[in-house]
Amino acid sequence: MKVKVLFYIFLMLLSFLLSAYLTTGFILKNQKTVSCPDIKGLTVYEAEALLRKKGLNLKVSRSEKRKDVPKGVVLFQQPEPNALIKEGRTVHVTVSLGPEMVVVPNLKGLSLRVAEDLLSEKNLKIQKKIFVPSKIEDRILAHVPAAGERVPEGGGITVIVGMKPPEFYVVPDVTGSDFNQIIEELESKGIDYKVVYRRGERSQSEGRITLEKRPGTILSPNEVLVINVFLGG
Repeated sequence: MKVKVLFYIFLMLLSFLLSAYLTTGFILKNQKTVSCPDIKGLTVYEAEALLRKKGLNLKVSRSEKRKDVPKGVVLFQQPEPNALIKEGRTVHVTVSLGPEMVVVPNLKGLSLRVAEDLLSEKNLKIQKKIFVPSKIEDRILAHVPAAGERVPEGGGITVIVGMKPPEFYVVPDVTGSDFNQIIEELESKGIDYKVVYRRGERSQSEGRITLEKRPGTILSPNEVLVINVFLGG
């Protein structure tokens, strides 16, 4: 009796396996064959969309850190591009994790040389320097990204550096002043001057004093202001 029961169980199992085999074979035989597209260099979302159009699936099997490839981009695929495969098959991919992220140190108040050395230790660099007039000379006033922010390893930092403000002088209004007062005014402001005495100017009364530049004119540090003193005809 037990032998018959075992025999019937064996027949049922054999029938199930045979049916499964025939069904699978039929499905595979009637599945469409497609060419596996090249998805290397695409993001996972782009690759998945492209595979879906071909009736294929995507699975991320591995991830690797890569300095030169952005995060989420496909590095390798299996099967290889252009391989003929059945619809419904899964394409396994290796995806980039991107470069290491580094915390930006505080560079404020440092000289460019010290800042460059500090960034070099973290595999970062100064990408751009912007110089602005400031009482704090040759020091970093601010930087972007700011301290504490995370940037990709090998990334660049923009620094704003203080520089000596350019010197300039403004020509004063000396209307109504005599010669000595004008000289005193110019010397107090550090303006270089030269006195030129002129004769034969009938249009100018004797003893009249004028400046070659109008009041409010900007003078550079090396520029000399001419004082005209008219002696009459």
